[in-house]
Amino acid sequence: MTPEEFVKNGPKTPEDLIGKARAVARVFYAKVRSGAANPIRLLCYGPPGVGKSATCRVISHALVEHPVLLHHVSAKQITPDHVRNWMNDFRYHNDQWRVYWIEEVDAVHPDVEVLLLQFLDELPDKNAVLATSNEKMSGIEDRFQSRCQAVRFEKPQVEEVEKFLLKHWPELGIVAREIAETNNGDVRASLNDAQMHLDVQRYKA
Repeated sequence: MTPEEFVKNGPKTPEDLIGKARAVARVFYAKVRSGAANPIRLLCYGPPGVGKSATCRVISHALVEHPVLLHHVSAKQITPDHVRNWMNDFRYHNDQWRVYWIEEVDAVHPDVEVLLLQFLDELPDKNAVLATSNEKMSGIEDRFQSRCQAVRFEKPQVEEVEKFLLKHWPELGIVAREIAETNNGDVRASLNDAQMHLDVQRYKA
């Protein structure tokens, strides 16, 4: 698998992640495997490229067995009707998990905010809300964080990114360190640069 394919297809297990992303994914992965049914409310926030969405992806795939049970949306796209429909689904008992993966929840429209908070309050067993947010949230921050397990994601150490790159693409050699240092722990940017370097290597060959 190339770095480009890794970004496109996403991680599958916690071991495909590094830093805080791997630690958080491991905890929730273990909860899922234990058979726990309590609702999950997780907010991953922090700078870009540190694994917030990747963590949500790993947890989502561990929870749901069928794509129809996974609602993956940007907060900007959510309307009041979306949330009302989600809440209507609460009436139908289901032995399988439902996951609501919301990107950039800090960008939710004010008209949706009250309903979304109510949705979180009423979330029943075997339902999960996995949300991501940037560094600085809007006015929804305190109200949303008080309802969720909020985890701040930091950039992994340069050494962690270097080790990760060499594990998957040993042909990078010493360039892996240079890529990790240049991007200062930004995993997504490091993967993009790794792909570019490998493309150049293949072209020269």
